[in-house]
Amino acid sequence: MSDLAKPPVGLGHMSLTVADLEASDRFYSALGLRAVGKGGGMSILVLRGGTHLLLFQRGAAAAEGDSPFDQAAASGGLDLMIEGRTREALDTYRSALIADGVQPDPIDDKRYFGHYIFTARDPDGNLVTVSTSHASDLPI
Repeated sequence: MSDLAKPPVGLGHMSLTVADLEASDRFYSALGLRAVGKGGGMSILVLRGGTHLLLFQRGAAAAEGDSPFDQAAASGGLDLMIEGRTREALDTYRSALIADGVQPDPIDDKRYFGHYIFTARDPDGNLVTVSTSHASDLPI
């Protein structure tokens, strides 16, 4: 594969089991994910790049029986990345979250592998890390 070619695979789905589907749907929507489906004890949201976050209501019956997508992680975390690469871009995004009622932690003074980072907790206490882009100038 050429260095200039887009990677052939990407993250397709991430799953979380949540105590309050509506609260979690609102939280991830406030982070900028777009709702694309809801029903049967689950909500589907899409991230930039096309990855789907599948939220499953804890204790709800699986809607699709043996579907590989109906088994959400019992607990977990999520690592989100904004398109921007600067602290200012991350601060602008974080400020918008605060305006929407999300309570993120401050942006860390330390950079991690070149990233500026802050964290937040979703309504179930799952850790969400938000960082500046690590993408190079190559297509993704």
